[in-house]
Order: sequence, then structure tokens, then C-alpha cells
Amino acid sequence: MGLPVSNSEVDSIPANAALHAIIKSTYTSSVLQFYLNGRRVELQNPNPHWTLLDFIRSQRGLKGTKLGCGEGGCGACTVVLQVRDRSNSRRIKHLSVNACLYPLVGVVGKHVITVEGLGSVDKPHPLQERMGKLHGSQCGFCTPGIVMSLYSIIRNAYDPETGKFSLSETTLK
Repeated sequence: MGLPVSNSEVDSIPANAALHAIIKSTYTSSVLQFYLNGRRVELQNPNPHWTLLDFIRSQRGLKGTKLGCGEGGCGACTVVLQVRDRSNSRRIKHLSVNACLYPLVGVVGKHVITVEGLGSVDKPHPLQERMGKLHGSQCGFCTPGIVMSLYSIIRNAYDPETGKFSLSETTLK
């Protein structure tokens, strides 16, 4: 077996051209399927660089989910993902995620809930109603993200088999 060819003997292409070729060949035809606020979404050949926030705001026009810091630190972009609980297949887990960092391709087969899917001005969710009535927000910019985080905590704390709520350290992990 011979030695590999030295780098000087091989024509090279720029790294960005090679990456573009890989992305193009991988994503020549793809379909993403998931649910957004209870409605089925099927995307043909979506941009592989989109975050969940990019899609929610620019493609669906849902402006309640905000871009704050863009680094996942402020929580203004928080949405909830519903996924099957691996430890108990009869339960659904509610995960609060930073949509500004979450890749759109990561929602395949999941249900995404935004603040608009939780309630509306005419028919707010009890969490939204209480935040407003009890003056739980300041300027209001990040309030939708706070509401979505609280929603995931409450939904995970509820046991449909017993009809009871239970908050513990394991619920909050």
C-alpha cells in the first residue's frame, strides 16, 4: 500500500465552496414536518440555516416570539416544544427552548407552541391573563418568553393520571 498523495499534488477548492457542495447535495430535496400551534406544517426544501425563530417570525408572521440577545440568555425568544416522554410513553414533555438558537430542522415530528398558540387578546390563557392583571410585566418585551417558560413548568408538573400538580426538583430539570 502506497503513501497518500501529498497536498501539493492535489488541486484544492475553497472551504466555503466545499461546504456549499455538501449542503447542496445533502439538501437537494427535503421535507420538514411538524406542528405549529396545533396546525400541521410541511416545508419543502427549507433553508438549512434557519433557526426556529427565523421561521416563526419571518415565514409565519408570529411576532410574539421576540429576538432579544440572540445568544439564548434573555429568554425573549422562548417557545415550548411538546415531545414524547422517553421514560413514560403515555406522557408528553413540555420543553422550553430558545428559538433564536434552536435549528428549524430540530422540530421535525414535534409540536411547537408559541405565545400566540397559547392564547389571544380576546381569549387569553390564564397565565397571560394573570400576568396582565397582576402587573407581572415591565415593558412587556420579554413577557411572552416568561409566560412560555411558566407554561412548560406548569404542564410538566401536572399528572393527568392523578389529576394533581407536583413541583419538585426533577420537574424543573
